[in-house]
Amino acid sequence: MSLLTLEGFPSTSAYHIKAEGQNVVNANGIAKDILFFIPGNPGLVEYYITYLDLIHEKYPHFEIYCLSHAGYQTTHNYQYDNEEYYDINYQIDHKYKIIKDLVDKESNIHFLGHSMGTFVMQKLIKKLIDDDLKVKFIGLICPTIVNLKDSDSGKKFQKLYRWLPIIKLGLLFSWFLGLFSESFIKYLFGSIIFDEPKVRDSKSEQSLKNSIDASFKLVTTPRIVRQALTLVVDELDMILQDDELNDWFFGLSKEGIKIWTYFAFKDHWIHDNTRDYILSRYFDEKNSNLLFELGDIDGITHSFCVNQSVEFAEITLNTMSQLT
Repeated sequence: MSLLTLEGFPSTSAYHIKAEGQNVVNANGIAKDILFFIPGNPGLVEYYITYLDLIHEKYPHFEIYCLSHAGYQTTHNYQYDNEEYYDINYQIDHKYKIIKDLVDKESNIHFLGHSMGTFVMQKLIKKLIDDDLKVKFIGLICPTIVNLKDSDSGKKFQKLYRWLPIIKLGLLFSWFLGLFSESFIKYLFGSIIFDEPKVRDSKSEQSLKNSIDASFKLVTTPRIVRQALTLVVDELDMILQDDELNDWFFGLSKEGIKIWTYFAFKDHWIHDNTRDYILSRYFDEKNSNLLFELGDIDGITHSFCVNQSVEFAEITLNTMSQLT
């Protein structure tokens, strides 16, 4: 298990867990089963460490990669300035190039994506399937794949962006926080901003610590703040109602690819009408390869990776055992 900076890719970090066990690689030395996790925005890879560790405990033969979006490097010497912006189309091509270096046509490829990462993942998978690569399982977690602008947070962000120089405001806030000590900023996240995990065990405590560390890197690095806020604007413009893409995507389940979609009960980045539209158009109880799941009213939230990694890992593993 290691956090690393991907050489050759701009400002990119990854969390990597090697496959374990006998006969887990093919003749080319590549893992037979590989799971790629595509984060949301600003989904720094550190947020997902505990969640992916728990998945690997159940599936040790999986090679696992959590790939940051370009511009979100938080590993080696990350405190540098760079005003270059990487838009959504860049992010899609960026993941495609990385993954093509890590798999071959014998690989069984599995995907999990979170929030806007599910939109990137859809476009990415189209490119991989066009290359005759084998995608076996796809998990969409709180998927923002239709009309992001209609969500509660989408509407609020559009108003803020219209009336405030929100990106400059974010950079000013990042600079301001830089005046305080690391311990004080982490105290704010751990004691005031984040709720404590409902499950009080070592894994949950470690997950919260990882989230605090990631959040400190996020808010004190203007390069990442600029990238994250600008990317939201791009998301609102691009994540619309694309029935052609989604008809093709969910139709993959009829070709044998397992697809799981998880909705939080109340999600500030997915309007209820949007969720209901997706369910009404694609839910098919006769299709055993296609599973939709709606969380409990007091259950998983959109930001599960902050303090619900243990609970959501259990949900994910139960689903993977059913579908795979």
